[in-house]
Amino acid sequence: ACSLLLVFFLALLAIPLLGFNDYVVSLGTSFLINLILIASLNVLIGYCGQISLGHAGFYGLGAYAAGILSAKLGLNPWLGPPVACLLSALAALMIGIPALRLKGHYLAMATLGFNAILAVLFDQLVSWTGGPNGLLGVKALALGNFALNTQARIFPLVWLCAGLVMLALLNLIQSRVGRAIRAIATSEVAAESLGIDAFRYKLIVFVLTAAMAGLAGCLYVESNLYASPES
Repeated sequence: ACSLLLVFFLALLAIPLLGFNDYVVSLGTSFLINLILIASLNVLIGYCGQISLGHAGFYGLGAYAAGILSAKLGLNPWLGPPVACLLSALAALMIGIPALRLKGHYLAMATLGFNAILAVLFDQLVSWTGGPNGLLGVKALALGNFALNTQARIFPLVWLCAGLVMLALLNLIQSRVGRAIRAIATSEVAAESLGIDAFRYKLIVFVLTAAMAGLAGCLYVESNLYASPES
């Protein structure tokens, strides 16, 4: 699996090197960002069996956290990725502690409510988020004087982040934690009877995947230099 993943990602790296225009390269960037988002959601729902409808909220939270840091606070854009991950993880921790004690449709509705609250905040906090018009003035990441302000320039960074996330998730699924969450998805009662702390593992996965969604949101805003409630 790791070998196939490596070949696939090396092939993707050729996209900006083949002379494609910005639109085609932006499709590759969007693919990799959504790969991070979907892969993290797959761990939560597919492997752990937790029905969460709040993943888009963590994605948006990461995007606005990174965007506001540079556009409104004037801080170094490189602070965006760690802050986006940390803020999304903390939000997931606060929500997950009460919500993950629920099951089935109740859990889904709790996470959907969080998503709806964030959507309203992104729209109404105009002075911070730009409201319906979106967040403008996001500064591009830069390596010294080399600004990553085009699709071809930002693509390698997104490519690297997506590759590291996929590698980390492959190792997670094959680890002791991965076996535990798969057991929980199959039968939570049976898993607990074998000594697995189901709530603890569900919370770990919920927080971890939220952080990955926050990273995806940060990469989105840094590649587009813009965020809006709709996106």
